[in-house]
Amino acid sequence: MSNIEEANKYKALGNDAFAKKEYEEAIKHFTKAIELNPNDHVFYSNRSASYASLGKFEEALEDAKKCVSIKPDWAKGYTRKGLAEYYLGLYDEAEATYKKGLELEPNNAQMLEGLQKAQEAKQESAGAGFGGMGGQNPFYQQILMKLLTNPETSAYLQDPDFLKKLGDLQKNPQNLAQYLSDPKIKKAFDVIMKDMGAGGAGDMPDFAGNAGANFKPKEEKMDEEKPKEEHKPEPKPETKPESKPESKPQAKPLSPAEEEKVKGNEEYKKRNFDQAILHYDKAIELDPNEVIYYNNKAACYIETKQPEKAIEICDKAIEICKGSNYDYVKLAKVLARKASAYAQMEKYDQALHWYQQSLLENNDPKVKDEVKKIEKLKKEQEAKNYINPEISEQHRLKGNELYGQGKYPEAIKEYEEAIRRNPSDARLYANKATALMKLMEYPSAMKDIDKCLELDPTYVKAWAKKGVIHFQMKEYHKAVEAYEKGLKVDPENEECKKGLEKTKMTIMMGSYNETPEEQEERLRHAMADPEIQAILRDPEISIILRNLQERPNDPNFLAALRNPDVASKINKLVAAGVLRMG
Repeated sequence: MSNIEEANKYKALGNDAFAKKEYEEAIKHFTKAIELNPNDHVFYSNRSASYASLGKFEEALEDAKKCVSIKPDWAKGYTRKGLAEYYLGLYDEAEATYKKGLELEPNNAQMLEGLQKAQEAKQESAGAGFGGMGGQNPFYQQILMKLLTNPETSAYLQDPDFLKKLGDLQKNPQNLAQYLSDPKIKKAFDVIMKDMGAGGAGDMPDFAGNAGANFKPKEEKMDEEKPKEEHKPEPKPETKPESKPESKPQAKPLSPAEEEKVKGNEEYKKRNFDQAILHYDKAIELDPNEVIYYNNKAACYIETKQPEKAIEICDKAIEICKGSNYDYVKLAKVLARKASAYAQMEKYDQALHWYQQSLLENNDPKVKDEVKKIEKLKKEQEAKNYINPEISEQHRLKGNELYGQGKYPEAIKEYEEAIRRNPSDARLYANKATALMKLMEYPSAMKDIDKCLELDPTYVKAWAKKGVIHFQMKEYHKAVEAYEKGLKVDPENEECKKGLEKTKMTIMMGSYNETPEEQEERLRHAMADPEIQAILRDPEISIILRNLQERPNDPNFLAALRNPDVASKINKLVAAGVLRMG
């Protein structure tokens, strides 16, 4: 194997590590690639992106400079360089870098936004350092006020270590990267930059990728960019349906191939996909190296539910991009199209792989959204595939056995696995709740019993358990409600009858049997209940309670209780411990 081949092997390893956010590992692979082939600009670009992901912008800048020196006509190198300069506070240099890159790609949206951000930051800083925090100028005072008035950062200004670091950053903004590991500095930077409209360390602007917690620079897989190719919108990747193919306006007469593409786009809009394919095929015949024609044709196959053919077409386009000159934005679109084809086939692992490869080429927010959708679909698919009622029953029986032995934590684990295997079986949630009650984990037990009743509202034993849980949590008004609902399902149920009787007796005797601390705890529970809060906000109830306090023997109170709705609300306040009678 030659040095170049071995270097490309390390580059591929670096790309994979980068996709997994293993940036230190990626740097090691790209460094090895550089040692084997120090003249490949892509290696430096990739390593620059990895350094930036770790907030090491000085190292990122050095690699970006090397990338540009090797390949000065490659626009993406200027994107890397501008990014590093921006986050080092070198706004003049960043502005000049983005302008140079735009000479090569005038319509590059990423660099246009980068230029705008650099110019805005330069204006705001006005030579003051760290976003304008120099001396005691008004802007600096504004920054301090922003930190002081933010509840998450106000206390920082009493921390001498924080103030020392902040002072260093005023004088030496290039030291920001080394301080980003400090959570206080990172949070302060978030607040400051967000206020300036430039994002923060944890949410940096999309034009540069995110160099903080969510930073995801765009990675190269191949060698270089066509310097004068104009990038126009095309069908956006969807999980299922595809968007429309691009229609690229031209200032000069269209080539025969472009004319065919335009005709194809028109047929696509009319949903005449077979006719559109004929025009795209003609365009490919006239210009077989234009990947957009393949991409649009693949979109037609996805629309007609032929994802295998779409993948085949995308692979042809990807093969074309293996030359030395390629358009990384167009390649990213083809990779995303291939991913959406796999998504249509519900092969979500493959879909995620190709979406990630697309993001390595071009950090498109729309593709990021697709990744989130596919991750959700994959999770749902895995849960669905895991369902097996027979295995679930085995775990339920094992859980019952362990419960009978008093091994409640072990029983809970068995019930949890049974639920994963059959999440629609209401009994499993009731069994788990019962085991949790034995461990006095009442809030957790309540969640399971509520899920049980959601699945089967007629499960009277679950209503009885719900009443017990509320009783143990001193939520007597809710316990009464649970037992009454159980008795509506089965009027003769002994558990609900006895539970309701015990609860009402406890409410009646509560003033005598409860300590002041217990009364206070029950009141605290009640006042956190939205239903109790709503009753207390009821104007009619408020008047009754005020009159009752001022005139305890007012006969109008007894008259008001003849109203069933009022009586029900008053009884709930009594049961909750908010109102004490006698």
